Amino acid sequence: MSEYWQLKALGRPHLLTPAGEPLRTERKALALLTYLILEGPTPRSRLAGLLWPDTTETVARNNLVHLLRRMRRAHGTDLVRANGRQILEVDPQLRSDLDVEPAPPEEDSSRDAPLLEHLELDDCPDLTEWLEAQRERWRQRRIAGLTERAQALEDAGELRAALTLTGRLLELAPLSEEAYRRAMRLHYLLGDRAAAQAAFLQCQELLERELGYPPMPETVALARDISRGTLPDPPPVRRTAIPVSVLRPPTLIGRQEAWERMQRAWDQGQFIIITGEPGIGKTRLITDFARSKGAALFLEARPGDATIPYSTTARHVRGIFAHAPDLPERLPAWAQQALSELLPDVYPQHARARPPQGRLVQAVQLAFQLGLEGVAACVYDDIQYADSASIEVGFQLVSNAFPLGRPGGIVPWICCYRSGELSAYTADVYERLIEAGQATQIDLAPLGPADISQLITDLEVPELALQSAQLARFTGGNPLFVLETVKDVLESGANAPQLRATPRVSQLISRRLERLSLGALHAARAAAVLQSDFRLELVAEVLGMSLLEVAAAWEELEAAQVMVGERFSHDLVFETVRMGLPETERKLLNRSAARALARAGASPARIAQHWRAGGDLEQAAAWSLQAGTWAEAAQRAREAEEHYALAARDLEGGPSQLSYQEALTLLQGARAQGRQGT
Repeated sequence: MSEYWQLKALGRPHLLTPAGEPLRTERKALALLTYLILEGPTPRSRLAGLLWPDTTETVARNNLVHLLRRMRRAHGTDLVRANGRQILEVDPQLRSDLDVEPAPPEEDSSRDAPLLEHLELDDCPDLTEWLEAQRERWRQRRIAGLTERAQALEDAGELRAALTLTGRLLELAPLSEEAYRRAMRLHYLLGDRAAAQAAFLQCQELLERELGYPPMPETVALARDISRGTLPDPPPVRRTAIPVSVLRPPTLIGRQEAWERMQRAWDQGQFIIITGEPGIGKTRLITDFARSKGAALFLEARPGDATIPYSTTARHVRGIFAHAPDLPERLPAWAQQALSELLPDVYPQHARARPPQGRLVQAVQLAFQLGLEGVAACVYDDIQYADSASIEVGFQLVSNAFPLGRPGGIVPWICCYRSGELSAYTADVYERLIEAGQATQIDLAPLGPADISQLITDLEVPELALQSAQLARFTGGNPLFVLETVKDVLESGANAPQLRATPRVSQLISRRLERLSLGALHAARAAAVLQSDFRLELVAEVLGMSLLEVAAAWEELEAAQVMVGERFSHDLVFETVRMGLPETERKLLNRSAARALARAGASPARIAQHWRAGGDLEQAAAWSLQAGTWAEAAQRAREAEEHYALAARDLEGGPSQLSYQEALTLLQGARAQGRQGT
């Protein structure tokens, strides 16, 4: 006997009790449960409008209440629960075949079945449209999984297993020439030329009957090779090992002047700020400088932080706690209470799910003072992504502890950011620190031709030694561009490497991404959509892949220097992956990310951001309203106003005028509060 209820949504839908007994369930109840499983927490107004579109909002909401009551009586428990007053979500006691970790495709054909097979919702046109779209997405996802697994089996020489999967592929996609070509090739490789030719004739007849056109030239060419017995063996994959010296250049080149300025600022206890264009070598410089002083703690802001107050600060405190595991318990009760509002999972005994208030800055400062024993410096990377609340905390820390590095104070800080990408607020904070003599900013320039020549020598790539001047011209002295160009030349495998003038480093990174397997590319794209603080478990949930599949893909991404641990190797790599996402796939991943983050209890602002990017404005508005409430409670009037304005914009002209008016009222209140605070 299981402790969970089970919804079988693939094939003919049915609900199983924890004892495994099927339970008769209304069609709209099945649709409601499936919608919440796939879309995550949803506003009541959205659900009512989908299920009863031909009634007023008041009547539809009342019908939803009655449906939930009937479900409670039928099930003896609530499989749908409220999350606040306006949001409904699936109760954790309900599981489904949509969220279980799938068995290998060759072992589980039940997952080939359509979603909610034969369930009719003709009186709910919008819900029917949603269901048809979900059925097609599930079918495409299943086709992609079967295709990838069939290719893996073929590569491993398991031809009969690959052919079995290909037969199932043709049932799901009967007009797929790619699947027919695979079937033709596998039959031939198994020694059955007649079956291969029969597969081609079937493909040809089907395409002409259903679509009115003949097979593609590559399908015809494959049939001709099979008929002649001249089908070539697949070429072996060529993998060129990149020298360690290229993966991690041994020497910092061309930064002596910047190093000397950093040393002077260090001696004066100043906050050190390094800026420059992407790829210019900011992170390498501050990392090497900090390590020259002793042990260093590496902190960072990440894409997506800017919309969530204190998100960067929370990550920094977690980094300190990871360095000093006993510190959470050593902090006094008042500091634990203050930090519990930021890190409720660390201090569940204190947490009351409310925004940070009160003595947060003092608690963070105490954590930095007590938790960095044996640390010589803090390195703060990509500060352009940080949220304003965290910048304010950092400003107070530096101001209160200046000069940095004093006994009893906090260790020196070294940060970097990309030129021209600071928010106006952060730029103003930095200007004040510099004017007060508490900070020094150093702008990094591109490397000169002599520096590029020395770098090529250090990389130990003799075949490029005579092309350093040309390389300097191509790359404009940008070190990352140099390294990506060298990798591209080496991976091309040419005996006499030739430099290719490429206008942007992103094009070189794109060529590296093209060499990835489909699974690795999907994992990188999901990580790019998640942006901030993604984990492998979260990537797996967004993609609907098993954790082992994602782990294997991650190994490939790390080997290709796309990822380093659970982060992108460089923000330019992140941006290239994100920009290469097809629009349809990006929206699907954003909606999947929103559902996964909602289940993980992530920030409402972050969830709203994903729903908005995924095209579901009603969901985005509901979460933006929650984010605004959270920001108001944290006394962040400006952020609250931004969230309420987004909600109002999302709801304007939509079906729920009550929610729109509520957003406008909250927006006006936040604006009034902001004026009082200025």
